[in-house]
Amino acid sequence: MCLPNVLELGVLRKDYAPLKDLIDIFLDPSSVLSRQREEARWWLPLMLLVVSAAAVTYLFLGKVDSAWLIEQQILNSGEDVSEQQLAAIRGASPGGSFVIWSSTIGSAIMVATVMALFGGFFMLAGKFSKTDFTFKHGLTLASWSQMPTLINTLLMLIGVLSMSPQTSLESLSLTSLNALFLDLPADDPWYSFATTFSVLVPWTIVLAALGWKLWSGATRWTAPLLIATLPHFIIYGAMAIWAMTR
Repeated sequence: MCLPNVLELGVLRKDYAPLKDLIDIFLDPSSVLSRQREEARWWLPLMLLVVSAAAVTYLFLGKVDSAWLIEQQILNSGEDVSEQQLAAIRGASPGGSFVIWSSTIGSAIMVATVMALFGGFFMLAGKFSKTDFTFKHGLTLASWSQMPTLINTLLMLIGVLSMSPQTSLESLSLTSLNALFLDLPADDPWYSFATTFSVLVPWTIVLAALGWKLWSGATRWTAPLLIATLPHFIIYGAMAIWAMTR
């Protein structure tokens, strides 16, 4: 009784080639995004984003020196901590399976939530522009346009496997502004912005704009680029304001 519903979603359709879509989103994104206008298959890219983020978190926390990590976080927060308190932290050796699993699940939930917010934004933008976009369409566009970020996640996974126990997660993000150009210290006000903003972001914006242009039938790039850029502008703009006010 449940099988027809699954087939309607396109999950088990014989003519669906998920591996081809995963390759073509990098090589021929127009064809993938054109197909997604009707099929709206959001589950595959979203699953990859969620699972890969969870895998990085799980492997990192299983290998990092947890006492050192917490000590660094406290020192970089700017709080006045005595040497006795730091010694207590070093001796406590916090960590364990609960911390690892709760953080891993939290990471997965965070990625899914961000994608849902992006999807909701695209749905609302579609309503304002009188384009027939459902939340499913918005989530599909959000998830597929984020596929380039898997490049950074793959690099992070490789980095986790070869890292020393006293390594920060941010330093493993090799496509970030900080890793490629700035090399800011962890206590710098712009550190969070520089380690979060990736050179892959413009690529994701172009993919989202391309999808919007194809789906809405827009003749110019102005509106698609504006809509695709706005969520990132809000996020990184808020981070920049926070850095300037520290």
